[in-house]
Amino acid sequence: MKIESMLRIFILISVMLFAACAKETVKTSTVYSSTEITQTEPETPSNPVIKKAEPTSSMCPDTPKILRSTSKFIKIDHAMSQFEEANKIAVSWCEQFNLNTDFSTQKCDKCCESNFQCR
Repeated sequence: MKIESMLRIFILISVMLFAACAKETVKTSTVYSSTEITQTEPETPSNPVIKKAEPTSSMCPDTPKILRSTSKFIKIDHAMSQFEEANKIAVSWCEQFNLNTDFSTQKCDKCCESNFQCR
């Protein structure tokens, strides 16, 4: 029993030493001259800068966009400054069904989603 436990300890220590020796080391070079000693670090390539694209859902459309519609309802995605244009689209939509437009709700974050009822 004692031999087995000693063998396990020996194997464990051997593995730890081997792992420590296997770590990657950074090589440096030293230049000697008669008057001064200069040590240089290895050059690492610079990483390219990648611009992170904004998700398309956070970007407002250039013109108001119909998200969903039925004969009695229309939901429009638009910039905050485009409410009047969205309202005109809703009026035009409801007129196709001979109905009047009634503004219902609006949710704005970066863009707005406006809901209109056709009555």
